[in-house]
Amino acid sequence: MEKRKNVLIFVLFGLITMLIGFNWFMWGPILKTFVEEGMGVKPVFAELLISAVPFLLVLFSYFAGAYSDRSPKRTTTIASLLLGIFTVLRALFSFNFTLLLLAHFGFALSATFAFTSWSPLTYRLFSKESASKITAYFTAFLVLGQIVAFFVSYPLASMLGIKIFLIITSLITLVTSVIYVLVIMDWDDSIRNVPLKKRLPLKDGFKLVFSNKSLVVLSLISFFDIGVFKWLAGWYPKLNVEFLGLDPTKASFINAFILIGCLLGAMTIPDLSHRIRKVKIFFIILPIVVILMIFLSMFINVFSLLLFESLILGIALFPIYPLGVHLPSAFSNVGIENAGIGSAIILIFANLGGTIFPLLGSLTKGFEISLLVFCIVPMVLIAILGLIFEDPDTYRLSTH
Repeated sequence: MEKRKNVLIFVLFGLITMLIGFNWFMWGPILKTFVEEGMGVKPVFAELLISAVPFLLVLFSYFAGAYSDRSPKRTTTIASLLLGIFTVLRALFSFNFTLLLLAHFGFALSATFAFTSWSPLTYRLFSKESASKITAYFTAFLVLGQIVAFFVSYPLASMLGIKIFLIITSLITLVTSVIYVLVIMDWDDSIRNVPLKKRLPLKDGFKLVFSNKSLVVLSLISFFDIGVFKWLAGWYPKLNVEFLGLDPTKASFINAFILIGCLLGAMTIPDLSHRIRKVKIFFIILPIVVILMIFLSMFINVFSLLLFESLILGIALFPIYPLGVHLPSAFSNVGIENAGIGSAIILIFANLGGTIFPLLGSLTKGFEISLLVFCIVPMVLIAILGLIFEDPDTYRLSTH
């Protein structure tokens, strides 16, 4: 009975994560038509609807991660309540962009508590061996929500109107959030045989994680990987329209196939990595595959081939992130008792990259030079960092 409830909690929080992905990425397809043009908002302010989540992740991930190490039951409850309440407020404030944006930042705060809770929650729901294999499934839930948003938000907003669309999606989100809170209320989130430690101050947390050279390398890998991912999400469609002459629908389909590839990669490669107890090899091979796909995209003119190439690109690109964000706890100097702090520091670096790369995207003019600067060079750096990275000591010990 307890095992069944643990699976239920995992699936429900996966749905919470999926809804965060949906409520975050749904703005992408409707930003220009419904926000910039419909509400008369300047692009720089409209973009805050996309950048709010990574911005707050940078600011609050450590605090949320340290709290989740002590009680993921509380942090996931906070994440669910913030998600449900602020998506409803956002819908009610759809008549005024300033109020809508403030409510959206409240929603974005839910992501900081949710993402940093993935590892601590999973380690309490399942055995350590099982948890290390399936924690990355949360990133698959996140990407699934983003894919759904990409395909349905514009058609539904066009058919229903932005206000009705926001109300319907907020009610679905609220109901799911309430169900999760009710289910987890009587769950015991203590770790057996592991004493509860005091929350580490920020300086001590960074000192703990960065005392291991491989975790410094891992932070840089996450910075470059999510930087490339977010740059592709924001700038790749525009480049394909401007330089390849694709219409906006076809350009958006290319990004959709990248996301589908990301989902497939997130569901398979991290699990394979944990099964074979090897991570280093993926940090070398995956960026090389991304480089090859980006290089091929410069010479492919057939749309169907571009879609296939984009799928492979996504499969290779995104797993680098879930491989990294859940990995610190596999190093004995961090351990599962500090899993939230370890994940939080990786999240901070990842979202710094996710904030900086799109902002710098406007500095390059041209198709090839943009792909070189924002995709190929960062992936080369990841492959080099992969050579320096060493697999977690607990992985190496388990192979002997």
